[in-house]
Amino acid sequence: PKLGNVLSLFFYLKDYPCFDLTPHEQEVVKEYHAFIRKRLRNKEALYRRDVVTGLMQGFFFELCTVFANHAPANAATIKNKSRKEYIFERFYESLVESYQSERSVKYYADQLCLTPKHLSGVVKEVSGKTVGEWIDELVVLEAKALLNSSSMNIQEIADRLNFANQSFFGKYFKHYTGMSPKEYRKSR
Repeated sequence: PKLGNVLSLFFYLKDYPCFDLTPHEQEVVKEYHAFIRKRLRNKEALYRRDVVTGLMQGFFFELCTVFANHAPANAATIKNKSRKEYIFERFYESLVESYQSERSVKYYADQLCLTPKHLSGVVKEVSGKTVGEWIDELVVLEAKALLNSSSMNIQEIADRLNFANQSFFGKYFKHYTGMSPKEYRKSR
């Protein structure tokens, strides 16, 4: 879905984080979960990563449909976006495009013509997380995904995520996960 639609759902879910799934929706979630786990466990599959990526995309669309079904029909227009929500949306769009290569708050603030302090305050207020936490979360998730489902070695992953060297990547990864990339890969 378009990022704007997803962010509208994000803001709705931020205010209303819990809702009951219908029996059909529960079944859909369980089916996707079971099938994705099964595909992930098939280590010999030639296109495992591509298959799982496609399944995750499908699952994401299904979840967006579920969320949209539970949100009021006009959830996106219930309230006009505040300036802070608008800034957060622009920040998130920029983050999704650049997190693999850019990890400084200043970079994202510059993209939005804001000071790092102002951007940090707005993002924290709107999302409950700091800019740095958002950046680190995306980088660590990407690193985990690459360690789990790619044949790239650790140096290649460090290069892809724009770390100066494998050692720095290893320290960064261990700081956020409690284990080295090699240990993480073995544990999967």
